[in-house]
Amino acid sequence: MLMLMVLSFLLVVIKTGVNWNALFKGLFCFHIPADKEGLTIVLGQLGAAVGVNMTFLYPYTMLARNRSKNHFITLADEQLRKMVTLSPLLTYILVRTFLNKINNLPVLLKRENKMKSFFLCMLVVFVFLGTNPITASAPSIKIILSDPLELGSQKYLFSSISSVCEDESGNFYVLDLMERKALKFDPKGNLILSFGQKGQGPGDFQSPGRIIITEQGYLAVCEDMYDVSFHRADGSFIKRVHLSNRLALGYIGENLYYAWSWGPEDQQQVTVDPNNKVVKKYYSIAKNSFSVSAPDESGRMVMFSYRSDIYAPELLFAHNASISAVAESTVYEIILLDSEGNETNHLKRDIQPEKINRTERNYLKKEIKEFAGQRGWPPKVTQDLYDLIPRNKAFFNHICLSGQYAFVFRIPEDISKEKTPIPVDVFSLNGNFLGTTELPSQAEHISKNHMYFIETDEEGNVYLSIKSYKIQFHSPE
Repeated sequence: MLMLMVLSFLLVVIKTGVNWNALFKGLFCFHIPADKEGLTIVLGQLGAAVGVNMTFLYPYTMLARNRSKNHFITLADEQLRKMVTLSPLLTYILVRTFLNKINNLPVLLKRENKMKSFFLCMLVVFVFLGTNPITASAPSIKIILSDPLELGSQKYLFSSISSVCEDESGNFYVLDLMERKALKFDPKGNLILSFGQKGQGPGDFQSPGRIIITEQGYLAVCEDMYDVSFHRADGSFIKRVHLSNRLALGYIGENLYYAWSWGPEDQQQVTVDPNNKVVKKYYSIAKNSFSVSAPDESGRMVMFSYRSDIYAPELLFAHNASISAVAESTVYEIILLDSEGNETNHLKRDIQPEKINRTERNYLKKEIKEFAGQRGWPPKVTQDLYDLIPRNKAFFNHICLSGQYAFVFRIPEDISKEKTPIPVDVFSLNGNFLGTTELPSQAEHISKNHMYFIETDEEGNVYLSIKSYKIQFHSPE
């Protein structure tokens, strides 16, 4: 659209010709036409520019920023009234003062030049309106966090934390991947019980990735590979569901599970039933978006993969209560599912992804170089992985469902800086975008009243930080 406008103006210039002397004089010398024809041309040009802006570019900008019709109408009356009543008066005073101090400009404010004075006032008004269009802010959101309850910061408690969930009584469960066990705490952070160990027997874990509370009140411990184990709230084992060749498993409903699996050329996101039959396919990611092939020392072709969630596509899943979310990080359309796998809503924003600037690109290249160097990968592999860095970042890399809201964690504005606030888009579960806020770090789990953050101290020890929160919604003023 913008390019079409530029080409249209260029066509007019070609047809009418260019007075280069006048053009450069207008660019570098301040000049206000004194004759009626000159003022008419200037006002016509300004009117065309403002018209194009307000008719095409400004509405597009509103849509790109997810500004709805209601947001615009809320302020239009008041802003227009202020501009209409104040702008001409202030403009007239400014113009009169300015012209009275410049002797070599025509005295346009004398009685015989009222028309020229009026045109000059309108010119400045057009400039003011064109550079300061009427805007209506999207609703702003602020999340107020309490002081944290920290577990594992004072004494060693967790080897790692892969997942957290909270039950209706405020008790919460922490899944320790490295220790292959789950720990249950009361709302004050007192340890109630733990269960699980490394193994393949009933109640044992191999690679526990998610812990989820089912609608029946049981615990579903979802392995990164193949198995989902069900336990009672006291940790006692109920059953295990084996889903061969399914990875990054998740629980959706009593007879439905989330997973992804490898295809010949891609990574496919699916839902499956207890018999491991595919119910529905969702997003897929091409292997060549995060991996390269190269010969090893024996000449055999080997795949080398490096995935940064800053830019590489990721298949994402979230669950809370009876709602699940499936998504792909470079497509801003998150699909909400009920416990039977029916699509209830889509969370969407019509925005453009953030570009990766030069500093960020160099930062990512440094990470790839260190990663490849630690593994002894060939220099060509490192260079090929550099080439996979795209122009744009992913939209988001994490989703939390609180049972009332969906929190979409966006990519920070500057990834090269430590402790950069994380922008978070907040949606209602009926699909309405409510606004954007910031959090100091990414929450692992969000319940109705609490946010759970996985933190690391200076010595590299992992601990859990629990904060109660409140959301403040501010309507545009």
